[in-house]
This record gives sequence, structure tokens and C-alpha cells, in this order.
Amino acid sequence: MNGKYLGRNIRLRKAREELREVRYLNEQEFKQMLAQIEDETIRMIHIVAFATGMRIGEVFAIRPSDIHNGVLNVTSQIDRERTRRITKNRKPRKTLILSQWIKDVKSWAAVPLPTKLQYRNLSFSKITKTASRKAFPRDSLKHCVFHDLRNVGIGRVL
Repeated sequence: MNGKYLGRNIRLRKAREELREVRYLNEQEFKQMLAQIEDETIRMIHIVAFATGMRIGEVFAIRPSDIHNGVLNVTSQIDRERTRRITKNRKPRKTLILSQWIKDVKSWAAVPLPTKLQYRNLSFSKITKTASRKAFPRDSLKHCVFHDLRNVGIGRVL
């Protein structure tokens, strides 16, 4: 919003950023995109994010003790400096795990932390975007980034 004050043009507020459209993938489309990722560990990280609706830092912080009967307790995340800290919104939450992916989430949780941290500083948004563009070359509505995997309807607070 611009206005005049004593004859000078001043900006009263910063212009709002254009909101980015959220991309949604169903399970079949997700599997198509997953097939484009060669590294098994990176594929596993994508599966965990899709199955739980977790952020990337939270995916790396999962421990086997956090999983109880298809429900995952999200209490911490691991940042790019490889430090465990509280989640982004500073509140622990519970999230459902899609039943067909529970085995994969449990196997990722069992991976030792030093092994997980080898992958922490990769650019998962670029990896996801490249895989989705390969899987859906003609459908730009299906081109997504890693954070879009949270938006499958899972990961809502119980």
C-alpha cells in the first residue's frame, strides 16, 4: 500500500508474496515419482515423509521408540547443523502412519543416526522436483517439491 505523507511517497506495507500452489499426489502418482529416484535411502526418506506428513528435519529425528500402533510421536527434529531440537511449532504432536507404509517407517527409524545424518544436507526439494518432472513430463501440476509430500491428508494432529 503506497500513500503520501508530507508530499513524499512512502510504502506503508510490504507487498504480500504470491502464495505458491500446493501440489497433491495420490499414492499411485507418488509411486511413479518414487520409481525415478535411484538411491534406496533417499527413496526411503521420501516414503517416510509421504506416509507420515513429517517435515524433513523430523524425518531424520525419528526413533523406534516414537512408533506405537501405527501412530508416530513427533517430538523433535534434526536441523542442518545436525543438532536435535524441538519441532518447528514447538509442540510435540502425534501423526498417523499410512498402514501400507508402516514397515518402511519402522525400518527407517531403526537406521542408526550417524548413517541418517550422511543424507541430512542434501537438497531434497531438488531431488523431488527432478523425480516428479521425470515421472510427469507433460503435467506441470504434478511437479512438486519435498515439502508437498506433507500434504496428502496424513500428518494432521490427532
